[in-house]
Amino acid sequence: MRLDGNGSLQTVGIDSAGDVEAKGLFCFIGADPAAGWLPIDRDETGFIRTGTDVTTQTLDHWQSMGREPLPFETSIPRVFAAGDVRRGSMKRVAAAVGEGSSAVASVHRALAF
Repeated sequence: MRLDGNGSLQTVGIDSAGDVEAKGLFCFIGADPAAGWLPIDRDETGFIRTGTDVTTQTLDHWQSMGREPLPFETSIPRVFAAGDVRRGSMKRVAAAVGEGSSAVASVHRALAF
């Protein structure tokens, strides 16, 4: 791939399509979760499971609490995850902000127990 322009982007050179006129470019560099330091339930690709995605193998300690994980709550009670590190997230900044805002409601519910 090649980016060309004079002071701003004008064309993108794509091997399979040639030069394409463009005024903007979105570059997605990948979404590798950086959560290996946290001993928590993750999927096979490393993304943190939350809410109903938390596996049943990690739910033993929830029985003593008399509840299941809340939305955005991880396999560790009162530990929440939002944004790109969470399994099933949209991997977009706006979505991560919205998830963080929604997680606050779950935090309040968890503190009320």
